[in-house]
Amino acid sequence: MTSASTLTPSAASADEPPSPSSLTIIDSSIVVNGDDHERIGNKTNGNVQHCTSSTMDQKGHCSRCGASRKRSNTRPIMQNVTTVATRQSSRSAPPSYPISSRDFINYLRQNKEIAKNVTVRLVRPIEPVSIAEEEEAVTLTLDASIINPFYNALKEKMRGTVLKPFSLEFSIENSIGKTRASGKTNDMFYCPCDIAISYNSSTILVLDMGNNRIQVFTTGWRYRTTINLPAKHLCIEPNFDGKKNDALIISCNDHCIYKYDLEKLIACSKNGQKCDFIWRAGTPNSKGKSPNQFNLPSGMVCSNGNKENNFERILYVCDCNNNRVQILRTSNGNLLESIGETPEVDSIFFKGPWSIDLNARGEVIVCEVDGHRLQTLVKNDSGNWTSIQTFGIISGYSSSFNHPRSIVIDKVRNNIIVCDQDNNRIVSLNNTTGDVVQIFGSAGRRMDQFFKPFSLCLNEFSGELYVADFCNHRVQIFK
Repeated sequence: MTSASTLTPSAASADEPPSPSSLTIIDSSIVVNGDDHERIGNKTNGNVQHCTSSTMDQKGHCSRCGASRKRSNTRPIMQNVTTVATRQSSRSAPPSYPISSRDFINYLRQNKEIAKNVTVRLVRPIEPVSIAEEEEAVTLTLDASIINPFYNALKEKMRGTVLKPFSLEFSIENSIGKTRASGKTNDMFYCPCDIAISYNSSTILVLDMGNNRIQVFTTGWRYRTTINLPAKHLCIEPNFDGKKNDALIISCNDHCIYKYDLEKLIACSKNGQKCDFIWRAGTPNSKGKSPNQFNLPSGMVCSNGNKENNFERILYVCDCNNNRVQILRTSNGNLLESIGETPEVDSIFFKGPWSIDLNARGEVIVCEVDGHRLQTLVKNDSGNWTSIQTFGIISGYSSSFNHPRSIVIDKVRNNIIVCDQDNNRIVSLNNTTGDVVQIFGSAGRRMDQFFKPFSLCLNEFSGELYVADFCNHRVQIFK
């Protein structure tokens, strides 16, 4: 199947797990019909709408919405077993959230106890109504025990709309702040150095380093509030409590990592109150190399974990001056392991790891500000970390970095977008080959120029790229 896959939430309360009879898959999608009533969308033959409701009038239309009964090629198999509905044409897919059928199958393989009574089989469609409605049916037979844990896990993992790539056209949308003018008012910055997005709270955070504060905006860039914290790097942990609340994780100059409930932090900031952190990792104002210490902790990224740690969420932290990457539990900040701690054993050498991200395959990409390169890391079959690829150490100005400060992975286009600070430009590389895809920018104050760009953030819902233009005291927004 080649169609986009999606996860749509229940019409009932988002915190309540769906009942076994309410889970269906349409167009390789998970669709939860909390009240057994779902409009599927417009069909091409007369713009007839279909729904799943069993409440129909004498003419075969839904008594609540007027839509006709949805055509289906599947039938119930047994009590307390869900049968997945047929795949409809992409034009009839409802608004939904991304989750691939591959993720579904991988989930079953990795959770054998949950999935022991699950079977998957392809079903040929009954005679299609028309070319526009041609259906390729996929039926999954699910024991009721899988529905709630699977739904909850994937709802937490993949909330959002269909991901959009960055166009690479660098069309200028807007600029926040005043070019080459620093300030303390709500519409100004003094050396902005990081940007993060909380999709669950529809919030953009800009780390205003020179003012020792975090400026909080809506996703439309309307000012909300100011958080007075002397942070140096930002990271969002989505849905950290299972109730659609995001956590803000920051690294600070005191060589510590702090985790906060973002909504509580914003509320406290509006009310002028102090907000307690959830946990702290590191020893305040004490740098070091011991397992519970950092030396200039820098960029961070959250991951949903893997089979080895029972899919516990983890946090990768660039421990810059210790030339290592620390891996922590997001639940309590405890150390799990380190990468680069023993370069003589694993042959992983870092020189100033500053920024970090994960690609669509779960590989770890590390940006080394003093090494002027990127490294791709994976765990081998023996459970050891290994470096499989490096980018940047190439002859020629157009393909070399000069103190790269930030990276972001465009998972749709499979590109690595690099903030090449001292070259005053943005470089896009193919994540697989390392080939240069696009180079944009030069030194200056024009809208198409930068002065020491420090950080990047990709809005995966809008396709916009945000650039923290450090010495121009502004945030550039490109489409």
